[in-house]
Amino acid sequence: MLNSVERYLRTPNRVWVLAVYAILIFVSSPLMVAFHFYSRWRRGDYPVEADSIGIPVLGYTILYLPLFLLLLCAGLQKYSGGRSIYVWNRKRPVWSTIWTIISFILGYQALAMLTDAIQGGIYLSSAFYAAQIHALFLLRSSAVSRGMVITSHSAARSDV
Repeated sequence: MLNSVERYLRTPNRVWVLAVYAILIFVSSPLMVAFHFYSRWRRGDYPVEADSIGIPVLGYTILYLPLFLLLLCAGLQKYSGGRSIYVWNRKRPVWSTIWTIISFILGYQALAMLTDAIQGGIYLSSAFYAAQIHALFLLRSSAVSRGMVITSHSAARSDV
């Protein structure tokens, strides 16, 4: 059981697996946001006279998509697989801090959408946002570990 859980807490060994996973999430994100807010609006969850949908959608478009694309590019460049999602690059602490902050900004927005989807009973959105959070942590790990050398010692200890 532990091995199967641990597998999801590491980046995939092959770059194409992460690339396909993250690109599918990136491409489908605008569709899922539209689906999520349309479902809530259709049920009458938002007042007609209020701007309850416009602000989150605009914020998502202006902030979330460009930052996710930036993290996607950084995470797939010079990819080294099999890293823990908790990895920290001690040789590049500023680099690690920047990508961690970006990931937590994106993760906060995705967690807010996940919470809203669960509360609204939109389970397709819930599953999508959970996968999006997972992809964010994988991409963060990959971006932070860029330039780290894998040795037998560091393969055993992924926090090097």
